Amino acid sequence: MSCNRVQSKLSAYLDGEMSGVEMLQVRHHVHECRECQAELESLRTVQTLLRDMPTTPEPPTLFVEQVQHKLVRPRLSYVSLALAVTIPIVCWAVFSSKQQSQEASRKRDESIREQIVRDQMMNSGPDTAFGGPIGHYTTFEGR
Repeated sequence: MSCNRVQSKLSAYLDGEMSGVEMLQVRHHVHECRECQAELESLRTVQTLLRDMPTTPEPPTLFVEQVQHKLVRPRLSYVSLALAVTIPIVCWAVFSSKQQSQEASRKRDESIREQIVRDQMMNSGPDTAFGGPIGHYTTFEGR
């Protein structure tokens, strides 16, 4: 076996994940090759260091609850909720009454104009509808 091939299988050799024949071949090569022996020892050292590494400590007992409490948004109070509902209703009522007031004012103005036209029609009979009594002409002399 070549060094490249043996070194690519050293991790599986240490973990016992090889067939018996492959393990014997790797063992035989490592026994005779100083470079592969050094690589195998390096992997054993790393494996030992990782195994002996301390585990991740558990967070304090109330840590999770404290973090969750800080992340929860405060709920709306009844006053805030009442304002959130009332303000749009009041705005709608004011806007609506203003529109109704403008519509009523427009109708009232239109009614007054119609009444003025009717009054003018009533006050001016057929003989005065076009500027005065029939047959009455103004002359330059003022007659």
